Amino acid sequence: MALKGSPTARSAALVRLVRIVGIVVAICMFFGIADSGVSWAATPAIRSIRAIKKGASSFFALEGLAVNPETNTVYTTDGLELFVINGANDKVTHTLHVDSFGLGVDPVTGMLYVTNGKTVSVINGATDRVVDTIDVKYGAVFIAVNPSTNTVYVTSGKTVSVINGATDRVTHAIHLGAHVFAIAMNPTTNTLYVGLSENSYATYFGQAAANRLAVINGATDKVTRTIDLSSQAAQQLAVNPTTNTVYVGGNSIFVINGANDKVTHQLFVSGLMTVNPATNTVYVNNGKAVSVINGATDKVTSTLHVKSAGIGFAVNQTTNTVYSSDGDFVSAISFGNPSHSVVSGDSIWLAVVGLVVVGGGSALINVSKRRRLDAQQADEDGTPPQRYQRRR
Repeated sequence: MALKGSPTARSAALVRLVRIVGIVVAICMFFGIADSGVSWAATPAIRSIRAIKKGASSFFALEGLAVNPETNTVYTTDGLELFVINGANDKVTHTLHVDSFGLGVDPVTGMLYVTNGKTVSVINGATDRVVDTIDVKYGAVFIAVNPSTNTVYVTSGKTVSVINGATDRVTHAIHLGAHVFAIAMNPTTNTLYVGLSENSYATYFGQAAANRLAVINGATDKVTRTIDLSSQAAQQLAVNPTTNTVYVGGNSIFVINGANDKVTHQLFVSGLMTVNPATNTVYVNNGKAVSVINGATDKVTSTLHVKSAGIGFAVNQTTNTVYSSDGDFVSAISFGNPSHSVVSGDSIWLAVVGLVVVGGGSALINVSKRRRLDAQQADEDGTPPQRYQRRR
């Protein structure tokens, strides 16, 4: 913008402009917008993607959702079929006939893991083919993935089964003595969080409350602490590994400091949760609207009225797009690519991080770092790491 007039007039105009900008920034910081260091799109763009073809004989609505930010691929299921969506053009590229409930992605290996009660189907994301089926003695419903260690965790009943992603074999079973209804992983600290309930009828929908949170060391598969949540349900879990923050959702949301396992805030919103660690933003979907929460201030910054009655909710942190399932469709809410991100802890390179989101859980892994370590391993022993050897 050109400032016209004498030097004095131009200087005065410049001072006024600086003051206006300063006031705007101050207001943004007061409301917790500017301090996240993220530039947002003024109005989020909302798109509707049809996953189930019109007239198709599906008796079920879309349920689970997972995103691979490395390939910009969205996965969703109606329980009987798995739909693969290209996030760049919102087109369904493949449909697989796979009984499914929980979906989990490893963005480093590109593998998709699908739970279906007693087994886990392993799908190669490069070919969209089932390459293995893992029998799980104690059952497999909910799922979380640790891309740092190439480990998959599945739950059913009172047990968490641990799967080696390199061999597709169950290596351990963690018996918790209470029913498991939510699971999430922090790959940075290698910590698994599990929502527990004494009531076998507790579900996503709040008929009963899971009132404890088990904290499990991923290196030893041992419970290190159990957090009493009183009357707070633990039916939804999400993790921001960058800030080491855990979000426990039920009839409200408890914010827990992962460093000391202490509850720091309670947010009076509820619904499905997902976290974008790149922008330090939490999204909560109650079926009628999506609340946007600034993770730095724990304040709701906006509410988007988007109908989404499904149980699938996930975010692609690279494109800054939130996906939710509803009937035959997937809603895509695009907030625009953040120009930069400054959050507490190490800075994030948006081009080299991956996010796994399953059933409200999220996990961040620095993909570039892990690949550098794998390359170093290859240089030392002369053979490629097992996770990158050719898969069936």
